[in-house]
Amino acid sequence: MSRPAECFGIALSSKNEEQERSNYHVTKNSTITNWTFNETSPTVLLWAYYPHRDPLNILGDADKSCLGECHITSDRSLLNSTSAVVFHSSGMRINDMPKNRHEDQVWVYLNRESPVYIEEDLTPYANLFNWTMTYRTDSDVVYPYGVIVDEDATQDRMSRQLINSDYSNWIEFTRKKTKLAAWVVTHCETDGKRENLVEELRQFLDIDIFGGCGNYTCPRETDMCFKLIEENYKFYLSFENSFCDDYITEKFFFMLNRTIIPVVFGGGDYARISPRHSHIDHIGGGGTPICAPEHTLVEHQICGDAAQNGVFRCTNGGASATYVLSSSFIDARRCGDDGDAEVPSPRNEEEYVKYFWWKKYYRVQGTDGWCKLCRKLRDKSKIVAQTIPDLDGWYRFKKNDRNRTVSRCLHYPGKFSTFQKL
Repeated sequence: MSRPAECFGIALSSKNEEQERSNYHVTKNSTITNWTFNETSPTVLLWAYYPHRDPLNILGDADKSCLGECHITSDRSLLNSTSAVVFHSSGMRINDMPKNRHEDQVWVYLNRESPVYIEEDLTPYANLFNWTMTYRTDSDVVYPYGVIVDEDATQDRMSRQLINSDYSNWIEFTRKKTKLAAWVVTHCETDGKRENLVEELRQFLDIDIFGGCGNYTCPRETDMCFKLIEENYKFYLSFENSFCDDYITEKFFFMLNRTIIPVVFGGGDYARISPRHSHIDHIGGGGTPICAPEHTLVEHQICGDAAQNGVFRCTNGGASATYVLSSSFIDARRCGDDGDAEVPSPRNEEEYVKYFWWKKYYRVQGTDGWCKLCRKLRDKSKIVAQTIPDLDGWYRFKKNDRNRTVSRCLHYPGKFSTFQKL
């Protein structure tokens, strides 16, 4: 029984027989010369996917752009006529792997979760997969949660200004915001200890927490929830649940695409994937850094600038204010001697909207991982016979500068001690 899709024809199969593991091996890094499948419109078999979910859900909207480049199916009866077989990590079972395999058929391991939250034991899958399809930049098919595209790559980037013709629109929109920062979260305890960092920040900042870990609720529809936050809050905490190489999930891209400043905390290289001055980075690797853990607020140069420029948050002490973040993480208020908020500072408004300069030149979009896979399959020169000798090791570990095997994820202590009161 088949079912049409907007982009790919996806045939749903009710077959679910238990299969034995294949002991197939190929010579590493040798080019396949007997490529017999359809290179014009290759067929990709989605063998394993999220349990109890429609296979259609695994395809993103961005993949609709490659309509006709290949055919994706979940009909296991087509195994012997497919160019590639994709296995989503969460749906893989060693006793459910195909028992037969053509030597020129590519097997693809698909996963977009961080190594910290992978429950599957990947050690039995050594020398079984040819390609990896993950968020990592060293994957055979790079499949991140989003991308930022330069609308006019031919334009001189040095000529692009932080204040441009859209400035007045951003000012009018942001003046309607009445609250400081929001965070939407459902996983209350994480490996990255983001919840501890937020608790420390809340000693100095007004942060509203939405979802199962907070006191605020959001509309069930994701777009409506983020629209509500965009209209009312100046900043959004885009904190990852684990601190792993290249791991930047969809909420960063969702909020970057709106008129709100994301504050990020994660292991990805935010400066590499996004325009300068588009976000605030807790670690300081890109964007505008928050005070580093090893400095007090005044000792850190950025924090010193914040104090000098009078960027602070009103507290119950009136003039005895606490300086909080960098010179651009602002509350857009000044405090009088009695602690009451006064008229928003024009300087602070200008600093705030500078974070939206890039929207005139760049566009945030979903990633097209499946299109990349299809294009790679159509290019015979890129079909290389190789296997991943240690899939578990590749996904969880790496070699450091001293050639030592280390985890791809950092594990933070329970207390950050990021801020100190003055």
